[in-house]
Amino acid sequence: MFISVGIGATPTDVDINDMIGDATEQTGLYAIQKVYPKLGLVPSLIVPTIFADDTDVREAVEANCTKINGHWDCMYLYQVAENADEVLTGTHIVHAANVISRKDGSSERGIPCWPHVKLGNEYVAANIYVACLMALADADYNNIPIRTQGNLSAAAMSGMYLLADQTAPLDMSEEAATQLADSGITSFINVGAGRYYTWGDGTAALASTGIADERGRFTSTIRVLLMLGNRFQQVWRNTIDAPLDLALRNAILKEEQGHLDYLKSQGALRGYPKCEFRPDDNTVETIQSGRFFFTNILTVTAPARYIDLKIVFASEGYSVLLAA
Repeated sequence: MFISVGIGATPTDVDINDMIGDATEQTGLYAIQKVYPKLGLVPSLIVPTIFADDTDVREAVEANCTKINGHWDCMYLYQVAENADEVLTGTHIVHAANVISRKDGSSERGIPCWPHVKLGNEYVAANIYVACLMALADADYNNIPIRTQGNLSAAAMSGMYLLADQTAPLDMSEEAATQLADSGITSFINVGAGRYYTWGDGTAALASTGIADERGRFTSTIRVLLMLGNRFQQVWRNTIDAPLDLALRNAILKEEQGHLDYLKSQGALRGYPKCEFRPDDNTVETIQSGRFFFTNILTVTAPARYIDLKIVFASEGYSVLLAA
């Protein structure tokens, strides 16, 4: 599931402090801590709907994406701040470098988005729309988050806009959108005749200079890894304080391996994923303290970011004209 925080509210209704809230009282963003106890649902994406480009709000969202209720992990979508210098003077042509210069945050949990989109008569922040499209894509893949947020049909939108300038839609080339994508920013491209698609498959950890840890390049990789950790806890949490015996160990190994094999059959994993119970991790000391350690070793399927065709001219075919 994804959670929209602040939906229905406007900056005139609440201020940033209301949005961030209080950790002790579990208000504002910290109310996310109430989701699982009240609804039994584990958040997959958190989406601030107001103040989504504010650094303090982003940091509060990020803090609430890690070990929710001490257990659950997820990703979040936020906005790159908009400014008039993002378009060339006297035009609505996007200046990609200026957009990139305002990118805030570098966490593999974050998905920065830009700008606003027009849906009917409303102007909606890109992070909200992209989150909705991601949820639809998840459903198409049996709720396995293997599909990135990139190149999804955005048929409902009629243009990209800066919220402060709604006089005309932005004119962004695919090259400019790719510059944003290469810096981890998700935006949109017009593929012709006013048909828009999302553009960008990376996390906030991605920069034009590269990435420190390849694991954090694609959103799909992070989401699958987080899903596996969340699922393990959901499946086995009721066995806590049951006897720590061979039957439990073998049951966990069998169930986890079965799930990894299922994900492979669905195209989410590649190679030979396996669940191991390693002697180096499980010693007499750890077992007598009541701890079992399991290790899932796996390769998440990467998205087809580039599909290249090499075309080679050959003159050999002319020889047929010389045949007797």
